[in-house]
Amino acid sequence: SSDGIVEYMNPAMICRIGENAVGKICYSVLHGFDKPCEWCVFDKIQDGQAVENQFISPRDNRRFQVTSIPIHHKNGTLSKMTIMKDVTEYWNALEANKKSDALLRQAQKLKSIGQLAAGIAHEINTPIQYIKYNINFLETAFSDFIPVVELVQEFIDAAKNKKISDEMIKKIEAALENADLD
Repeated sequence: SSDGIVEYMNPAMICRIGENAVGKICYSVLHGFDKPCEWCVFDKIQDGQAVENQFISPRDNRRFQVTSIPIHHKNGTLSKMTIMKDVTEYWNALEANKKSDALLRQAQKLKSIGQLAAGIAHEINTPIQYIKYNINFLETAFSDFIPVVELVQEFIDAAKNKKISDEMIKKIEAALENADLD
């Protein structure tokens, strides 16, 4: 009623609160409050419109979808019929789904970061491999060429002393052939 007195309770509500509270103050028997509930919509239904809202019961932390409908009596008084639907499991499933979605997004981000890291590693390794192969080539080429340079140095020293021998010339020719200068 407009003064918060319970006028009727269906069996499901009687079972929920453990007593038939007809004639008692609704906010006291339903929730254990000393004053009207914060979510009470009695003042909103006075213009004749139904109101829907949700609240979490302080009695047991269950979430309810609530529809409040005005009832106009012949004597001019107004009552409110409240239909409460327990949507706790639905909301728990939504929350679990949100958590699963968040974990999935996190896993996808980690996968993307892994792919990015692999791509970066590949891009770094490709030029490094190119440099490594060229260094190996130069090392091989110079290892064949260094004996030629050493023999040419000996030849220059021998030329200065006018001691060039046929054997020294043959050694230089063999080293040049082995170095594959072409």
